[in-house]
Amino acid sequence: MERCPICRARLNETTTCRRCRAELGSAQAAEALARRLEGRAMHRLAIGDDDAAARLLRRSLRLHASPQARDLARALERRRGAGSTGGGTDVLALETGDGVKEMQLW
Repeated sequence: MERCPICRARLNETTTCRRCRAELGSAQAAEALARRLEGRAMHRLAIGDDDAAARLLRRSLRLHASPQARDLARALERRRGAGSTGGGTDVLALETGDGVKEMQLW
């Protein structure tokens, strides 16, 4: 996290914003977890475990929808032929606005 999500001040590797004094430790931890999940998803995708990669990417996107995670999810959807088979859950549902509907199905 480079900037405070509240006031947009630069953070300089701290957990408290110097301008608005917001405590950002939890948000930074969530972002770090999302990056780890994204890395695990990339590994699963590389070894051909598309279902596990999709599950990990959904978790990552819920925590922090980084551009890299979105790109990886798009690549996975193309690889899986999303929409053509009717099976599976759309990895990008949270990004495209269908996240509420998807979460209700769970």
